[in-house]
Amino acid sequence: MRIRVLASGAKGNCYSVSDGETSLLLECGIHQKQITAELCQMGVPGIDACLVSHEHNDHSKAVKDLIELGVPCYMSYATAEALGVAGKPGITELGPGGWLPIGSWLVVPFPDIPDAKGPFGFVLHSGEETLLYASGMVCMPPVITGITHLMMDYSMKEEVYVGDTDRQPKHRVMWNHQSLEAVLKYVRKIDRSKLQELYLLHLSDNNSDKVEFQKAVGAATGARVHVT
Repeated sequence: MRIRVLASGAKGNCYSVSDGETSLLLECGIHQKQITAELCQMGVPGIDACLVSHEHNDHSKAVKDLIELGVPCYMSYATAEALGVAGKPGITELGPGGWLPIGSWLVVPFPDIPDAKGPFGFVLHSGEETLLYASGMVCMPPVITGITHLMMDYSMKEEVYVGDTDRQPKHRVMWNHQSLEAVLKYVRKIDRSKLQELYLLHLSDNNSDKVEFQKAVGAATGARVHVT
C-alpha cells in the first residue's frame, strides 16, 4: 500500500492511496488543478475514484470538478445532498456497513464525526493490507483486527481545552479534535499486531507538537508514524 499526502490541514485535505492496481483519493479538499499537479509531481498516473467523508469544504472542494472529469466519487446521500450533487452521474451514494468493491479495493463505510451531514470514515481492504481512515475520533469503529495502516484526522494537545481559541469553534474543537491522550488511548486498545504505518493528519497549528506526537505514538504502537 502506498499513501501520499497531497494536503493536510484547515486549508484542505487530500490523500492518495494505491495498492498497485487501483488508485484512490481520500478527500478532495483542494482545487482540482492542485490535485492534478501534486499527483503528477508524485508520479501517480491517475485516480480511479474518490472517497469523500463529509461536506466540509476542506474535504470536498473539488468534487464537482472531479465528476466532470469522469472520476467516480463516493459519499453518503446526506453529503451528496449538502454538496448539491445528489443523483448526479458519477456520484455513488453509500450506506453504512457492507463491503463495497472499488477496483481492487473492498471498502466499508462507518459513521464518523457527528457535526457533519451523514459523515463516513472508511475501512479499505486490499490483499493482506487493511487501512482505517477516520476524520474524527468521536465515532471510531469497534476494534478491527489486522489493521496495517491507520490514518486519523485531528489530534492536538490537551491545552486546547483551555487555550486561546475562538468561542465559535471551541465547542467543535472540544468535541471532535481529540487530545494526544485520547489518541494514545485508542491506539493502545486496537489490534497492533500487523500495524505498519500510522498517519496523524490535520494537526492544530497552535495546539499540537509534531515531534511530541510522533515520539509518543511511535512508542505506543511500534509503527512508523507520519505527522502532517
